[in-house]
Parts: sequence; C-alpha cells; structure tokens
Amino acid sequence: MKIGSRTKLDDLLKKYPFLLEFLAGLSPRFAKLRNPVMRKTIGRVATLGQAAGFGSLGMMTSVLVSPDGKYEYEAAHGTVRRHYYEYLKGNPTSTNSVASIFAWTGGIKKRGELDGTPDVIRFGENIEKAVIGCIEGGVVTKDLVPLMDPKPANFQPTEGFIDAVAAGLRRLM
Repeated sequence: MKIGSRTKLDDLLKKYPFLLEFLAGLSPRFAKLRNPVMRKTIGRVATLGQAAGFGSLGMMTSVLVSPDGKYEYEAAHGTVRRHYYEYLKGNPTSTNSVASIFAWTGGIKKRGELDGTPDVIRFGENIEKAVIGCIEGGVVTKDLVPLMDPKPANFQPTEGFIDAVAAGLRRLM
C-alpha cells in the first residue's frame, strides 16, 4: 500500500490496525476514531492530508537537504497571512510561532555544527528548551489550547508567547 496525503483513513486502518491507538493518541479529535461507527463514517471520506490539518501547522517544521548537502529549515503556517492583516488593523493576534522558532534554531544549530562552535549549538538548544518549557507550563497560543490536556486556563497573544520564551531563555543562559 502506498501511503500519502490522499490515503483514506479507513484504508490505512484496515491495512495497519495498530495505527489506531497511535492516531487516537495524537489529538483529542483523533480519539473519535476509537468509535467503530465514527471510524467507518469519517474514515471513508477523510484523508491523511485532511487529518493532518486537525493538528497545528504552527508546530510543523521541515528540514530540506539538497543532493549536494545544503540544508534549509522551514516552518509550515497556514494562518500567518490572515493574522498579519489583523495585526495591521491593530487587532491582537495569537499566532503560533513554534515552528518558525524551531526552523531558526535548526539553522542556528547547523551553523554551529558546521563552524565547530558548541556555544552556538547550545544557544539553539536553549531556545528550544525555553519554547518547550512554555508549552509544558501551559503558556501557549490560541491554536494549541484545544490540543492540550489539561487545557490551560487561557492563551497568550503572539507577543506574550515570544516574551515568555525570551524570559525562559534568559533563565537558561
């Protein structure tokens, strides 16, 4: 079976039933797949690509490596443009910057590796620890609240999350 973004969840789970618990554990939304009726109903129409949208694109980072060994770190964001226009209007936004930060830290750590500078690598690692510390401490942007258990009491606007990461980084330095 070739698995791709167009693979139907029902087909995937028929071929690989052990993936049910894995998918159900990824998000409260996927937990509905444990119900056989829901699994049959949703599984016949929903694809892996659609299911991936239930998570947060703000948490997705890709590392691209060219055949000649060059690296590019990128973040996937589907809502940044909309949030930017809201920001221009003076409205508060709650844009998840985790993937962008991890794309930057991936590049920082790779630069440290290429240059043989462990302090640069450590700096990138400390930024990542600060981000993870915020999330584990319940300091998150709006899109992550529904994915968390227990759910935090509130969420941070974009600047509040960045400020919390900066504070965490200062503690680690």
